[in-house]
Amino acid sequence: MLSLLDPVEFENTFIFRDDVDPRKFYPLPDQPVIPLDDTGTPDFLFIKYIKDVDKMSDSEKDLGGGIVQFRSTLTMSDERKQKILAALGKQLQTEKAAGRKPFGHPIDATDPILADPVWTSGKVSLSTFKVSDTGLVRYATDGAPVDLAGGLGASVSLQLDDTGTEIFWSAFQGQDGDKNIPIKDRKIPIMVTYQLTYKARVSATMTIHADRQIIQQKIMDKVMPYRLLNTPFLRYVPVAASQPFNMSQLPALRKTYGASVAPMILRQHVQDTIQQSILKNEITVSISSDEDAGAQGSDVRDAMFKLATQMLSDRVVPALFGEQTSQPGASSEDAKNANLELLQMQEKATGGNISFDLTFDHQSTVDRQVNPNGPIHLLIDNDQVLQSCFKQLRLTDGFFHVMNISASTVGVNFKADGVDSVHVFLKYQQVDDSNPQKPMVKRTKDDVLKSEQDVIHWRFDMARGADGSPKDSYSYMTEVFYVEGPPSKSEWTSTNVQKLPITPRSMGALRVELVLTAPEKQVDSARVLLQHQTPSGAAFKTALELTPKDPKKTWFQYTGELAGNDSDINPPDYSYTVTYRTGGSEITMPRVTTNAKTLEIPSPFKKTLTFTLRPQGSFDGVRDISGDFTYQDPDHQYNLTQSFQLANLTASWVTSVPVLDGGPEKARWTARINRTDGSSADLGHADVAPGTVFIGRDSLKVDIVTDLVDFDKAIQLAVVVMKYSDPDNNVSEHKTFTFSKSSKGPQSWVVNRAPGGPGKYDVNVRFIAYDRTKNRELNFHQIDNDTFLLDPDAQPQT
Repeated sequence: MLSLLDPVEFENTFIFRDDVDPRKFYPLPDQPVIPLDDTGTPDFLFIKYIKDVDKMSDSEKDLGGGIVQFRSTLTMSDERKQKILAALGKQLQTEKAAGRKPFGHPIDATDPILADPVWTSGKVSLSTFKVSDTGLVRYATDGAPVDLAGGLGASVSLQLDDTGTEIFWSAFQGQDGDKNIPIKDRKIPIMVTYQLTYKARVSATMTIHADRQIIQQKIMDKVMPYRLLNTPFLRYVPVAASQPFNMSQLPALRKTYGASVAPMILRQHVQDTIQQSILKNEITVSISSDEDAGAQGSDVRDAMFKLATQMLSDRVVPALFGEQTSQPGASSEDAKNANLELLQMQEKATGGNISFDLTFDHQSTVDRQVNPNGPIHLLIDNDQVLQSCFKQLRLTDGFFHVMNISASTVGVNFKADGVDSVHVFLKYQQVDDSNPQKPMVKRTKDDVLKSEQDVIHWRFDMARGADGSPKDSYSYMTEVFYVEGPPSKSEWTSTNVQKLPITPRSMGALRVELVLTAPEKQVDSARVLLQHQTPSGAAFKTALELTPKDPKKTWFQYTGELAGNDSDINPPDYSYTVTYRTGGSEITMPRVTTNAKTLEIPSPFKKTLTFTLRPQGSFDGVRDISGDFTYQDPDHQYNLTQSFQLANLTASWVTSVPVLDGGPEKARWTARINRTDGSSADLGHADVAPGTVFIGRDSLKVDIVTDLVDFDKAIQLAVVVMKYSDPDNNVSEHKTFTFSKSSKGPQSWVVNRAPGGPGKYDVNVRFIAYDRTKNRELNFHQIDNDTFLLDPDAQPQT
C-alpha cells in the first residue's frame, strides 16, 4: 500500500513508494488535461450568445450571455510516464547498490512499477467566482463527481450573464482583441480543481496535539483584507489596512471601497504557520519510525515532521475556512494575471477549547487529499485548436433545437471489471407539437465503447413543444460484453442530459471495488464473501481473496436493477463478511451491510502489544534458553505462536502481537534450559503482560568464604559440596568446591531456581587437616544465608 514516509519529487510530480514492494510507486496526478475526441478536437465548448431581441420570444430573452462546458481527465501521457520510470529505475539501482531496504524489504529488482493510489472519493469544481459574488456567473459546477474507476475524468459547465461572458470571452480571445497574445499570458480566471482522496499508510507511530485557539490566533495574525476586482480579469487584490488587521475593520473598509472586501490569507501561510508552531513546540508532535536508525534517520524524521504539518493543515483548513476552494488573487492591481492562491477566513470562526488530536501507528491508514488543478488556457495549449472551441451563435439560429450528446463510461474499469465492451443504443422519438403536420422526429444511433477513454458523440435535431421550446428527452440502452460469460442487456432508460454517463447501475449492474489495507506483517490474506439481494428477491454472491501482494479486486455483477444517471449517489446495499488468515489462524468478522462503492478491508486488530523477552539466571553450563511464545484469544478463535531462543544473558527477543478489539492483553511463554552437555530442564510457563519479561530460573547465589580457616598451619584442604533440591519443579542441582593454601579465596555458587521455588540449600564440608587425626566432616541442612562461612570448629546445623 502507498506509504507516506518515503516520498519522491520528480518535475513537480509527487511519487510515493509501496510499503511492501520496494519497486512499486504511486505517482500523484499534478495537472488535468482536456481529452480529444475521435477527430482530435478537444472536448471543450464556449458559446457566446448574440441576441436578436426583435426575433426572440419573451422566454428566450433571458437566455443571453454564454456557456462553457467541457470534460477534463487526469491521464498521464506516455512520454511523461517513461521519464518517470527512467528516473525511478536509476534511483532503485542506487538504492540496491547501497544495500537499502525500504520498510525492511530488500530491493531484488530495479525495474520500477507504476500503480494508481486507492482512490476513495473525488469531485471536481471550477475555481472561479461563486454565483453570488458579482452576478457575472449564473452557475458554476461545484462538486461534479470524478470517475474514480476510469480515467479520473469529470464534466463541468459554467453559465455567464452578458457582462461575465464579455469578460471571459475577451480573456480567451486575447485582451482588447489582440490575437497575438500567447495563450499562456492571457488572463483567464477559470481553473479546474480536483479534490481527490486516497488511502495511505503512515508507516510510523505519530501523535499530534494542537490547541485550536492557539492555531487560530496565529493564523489570524497573517490574515489581510482583499477586495474583489472584475476588470480586466477577476481577482482579489490586497487593500491598505491599519496594523494589525482585525475583523472589526471590515465594515469600514467595505464602505470605503464600495466593493466586496473579504479577510484572506495565502494558503501557503497556513502551512508555514503550523510548521513554525511545531518547531517552537507550540504544537506537540511525537514520532517514532522503523527507519529512524542509520544514515537516513534524519531524512525520515524530516519527512515525518513535514507530513505532520500537512496532516494537521488538512484538519485546520476546513475547520477555519470551511469547505471552500481557493480563490484567485493578485499581488497588486497592476498584476497581469492571478498569481496568488487565497483562502477566505470565516468571519464568525470560533476557537473555544477545541483541540486537534491525531494519533496513528504502523497499521493505521489515513485519508489524504491531492488537489491537481490547472487554468483552462494551459489545458488547451494550441492557439488554433483553442479558437475552434469558441462559437458565437444567435439565439434564433436553431442552436437550442439541436442536441449534442456525448456518452462515456463512468465508474467502470474495463480490465479490472472483466468488461470487453459496452454497446450503447440511443434513440430519440418525439412529436413536434408546434407543427402537427410535421412527421414524428425519429433519430437513432448505436456505437461501442471499448475503454474508459472512448466517447460516443451523437448530434440530432429536436422536436418542439407547443410553446416552441425544444423537447430534449431521449432514451438509451446498454449491452455489456464480458471477457468471460454471456452478455447482459439493460432496459431502455429516459434522460435529457447532454453528457451521458454510462454507469454500472445504468447497465443494470452492481460494482464494488475492494482493497486490502491491512499490513503484510499482520494479515496473510483476507477472504471476502459478498452478497446482494434485489427488491425482487434475486440473490447474488461471490467470494474474493485479497493478499498484500494482490490487494485490489472488483465485484462487477449484473443484477438487472436499473437506475437513473444520478443513481451512483445512493448505490444499492450489499453485505459482506471478512475471514482473515494470519499466523495459521482464521478470524471471521461479523457481517456488515453497506453501500460503499470502494470497500476498504482494514486490519482487524485494534492495538498492538509489545513483549521483550530476556534471560535471567546463570548461564554456567547453559547453551541457551528456548521455547514458544503464545497469544490466545479463544472468543475469536485467534492464536499466534512464535518460537524464541536466548543464547546468553545479554540476549533479547522482541515481538509485537496484534490484538482484536476486546481480546486478552496477556500472553504465555513456555521454555526450557538447554545445557552444553546435551541435557535440558523444563522451565515451565507463565502468563505475562506487555513489557520486559524475564525468562529462566530465579537464581540463588551463595558466596563461600574461608576467612576462619587456617590453611597455613591447620587445614590442608577443604572440600565443599553444595546441594539444592526442588522435587515439585523437578530441579536438582549440586556442585563441589575445593579450597587450599594456594586457592583460598571466596567462591560463588549459583542455582537456577524455578519460579517460586525454595530458597534453602544443604551443604556437606570435609576438612582435611595436616594432622589427619583432626579431619572433620560436617553436614548442614536447609541453610537460607546468601553467604556460607567455612568454620572447622562449627557445629553442624540440622
